[in-house]
Amino acid sequence: MQTEYELEALPFVRAEQPNENSIVVEFPDGSAYEYTSVSLGESNFAELVRSARPGGQLDFFMLRVLKGKYSRRLH
Repeated sequence: MQTEYELEALPFVRAEQPNENSIVVEFPDGSAYEYTSVSLGESNFAELVRSARPGGQLDFFMLRVLKGKYSRRLH
């Protein structure tokens, strides 16, 4: 089941969860990165999913944890 989140803290950033083990974050410049439970670790991945929900402060989580830990760049 795919879930899409509109992010309040980061306008024009979108996050989609195509399945239970991955989430795609798309940025204003059109770049998109896939993060998985393998690339982040289970606890960080669970936190990413929570942070991607509205009001979840994804911007703070991205600065603190995500940088460079994507599984692949999609575009």
